[in-house]
Amino acid sequence: MISNEDATQIQPVVRTPSFTMHDMDVTGQLVSGFYQVESNKWRWTAGDFSIVLATPPRAATHGANLVFAFYIPDAILRRTGPLTLFVYIDQTEAGRTTYKTAGAQRFSAIIPPQLLRQSPVAIDFHLDRSVPKGVLDSRELGFIAESISLEANENR
Repeated sequence: MISNEDATQIQPVVRTPSFTMHDMDVTGQLVSGFYQVESNKWRWTAGDFSIVLATPPRAATHGANLVFAFYIPDAILRRTGPLTLFVYIDQTEAGRTTYKTAGAQRFSAIIPPQLLRQSPVAIDFHLDRSVPKGVLDSRELGFIAESISLEANENR
């Protein structure tokens, strides 16, 4: 896990609160657990992966919505069974969801303002299970990541 203090060390490379995985300008925001871009669209993750995102305006007072779009291949789910994704911000759990079906997925969690008092913010993802190296690939495999964003929560 990375802390928000660690995130401030890489602040010069953090430009945006949202991006798609094929955007090469944000590669510096992918801290760990992401592999190279494939099909000019997405990236595999490992079982643990971390990013840093800029916080949207007023997030420190209104909070924000974290949205992560990804895909779970049937080959992964057959080997792991249901997968639970845990999300941490500054080492505090910010949400969790269990996925039981293959296909396009979306994780969404309302992040309270107290976890977004600085920019950038460190976000850690942990899967309770992943496919180990050597089973389907030479890499540990989790999800196929497509996009991630911290969206301003104007309704609070």
